[in-house]
Amino acid sequence: QPQVCEIPSAALGCVYDIPLSITVRPGGKVRLDVSSKNLRVVERPRHSIAPGETENAIIEYAAGSQGPIQEFVDVLAQFGTVRVPIVGWVDAPQGGPCSPSTVTES
Repeated sequence: QPQVCEIPSAALGCVYDIPLSITVRPGGKVRLDVSSKNLRVVERPRHSIAPGETENAIIEYAAGSQGPIQEFVDVLAQFGTVRVPIVGWVDAPQGGPCSPSTVTES
């Protein structure tokens, strides 16, 4: 099921956790691939998912450069791949500590 993860306003140099819920209708093996070194899988789904079961994963995003966020996570299952875009904007830090951003899934 396609979804988009949005980080509305990330601060340069901060790190954000992006939760993903993965459901594979026919079940089977699942693997995650990330688009760049700015993304890291910190919590992987189980290697094999039962039909219709939902597994959670957490991807960490490091805001390494100012400007638009154009990343993605590929969810590779036995019967196809779903690309989950990660979008948003990175601004220069406002002088305060990194505030947790609200990551929205749609």
